[in-house]
Amino acid sequence: MHRLTITALFAVLFVVNGLHSQNLEVGLAGGLAYYNGDLNPGLPFQDAKAAYGLVARYSKSTRWAYRLTVLNGSLATTAANPRVDAMKGSTFSKNFQEANVVAEFNFFDYFTGSEKSFATPYLFAGLGMTRIPIAEINGAETSRLPINTTFGLGFKYSLTNRLALGGEWGMRRSFSDAIDHATSVPLDNQLHWDDPGKTDWYNFTGLSLTYRFSLQKKHKCDAFQNRIYKK
Repeated sequence: MHRLTITALFAVLFVVNGLHSQNLEVGLAGGLAYYNGDLNPGLPFQDAKAAYGLVARYSKSTRWAYRLTVLNGSLATTAANPRVDAMKGSTFSKNFQEANVVAEFNFFDYFTGSEKSFATPYLFAGLGMTRIPIAEINGAETSRLPINTTFGLGFKYSLTNRLALGGEWGMRRSFSDAIDHATSVPLDNQLHWDDPGKTDWYNFTGLSLTYRFSLQKKHKCDAFQNRIYKK
């Protein structure tokens, strides 16, 4: 996870450096993650497991922000309602690590520390990478780093001049079958079934607590005008 985290941090810092962002918020995130795929095609929060990580957000204006999230958690299923009955009992539980970069669009003007624009719902979308272990047919275990698209919605609330609380629901669509690694050939005398048109998904739903750092001096033409700062 350390290599994935360091690579993601350098990538985001390089991009944000060109944006001349006004504020940086860093903090912790925690919540639940659940899997959707051949073994759980549609039930939300089935066999949900804990996930936690770090958040770094750069605000370009009161409507737009760019965020890095690094998560560590578990994905599991008891295959209680698989896509086909033959897959019942094909359970798994495995750890994952994720790094994603998303753009957030605030429905209302928002700034952590504002007396006027202190709360907003928001949408987010971006790209990520997930490290997930898989079991090969010969029994050896390895890991893959499939790219995923990340999208969802959330809500931000400014608690104090520096602290903000956020909550969000976000889906990850993996461009591979690496999470459940279902296959259409016999494996250990069991039938593992796969729909080639269905890639794996997973969800993270949780809360974040962030602390705001001001990176630039205030200017009259700044999007974060003096009137919206707490005294």
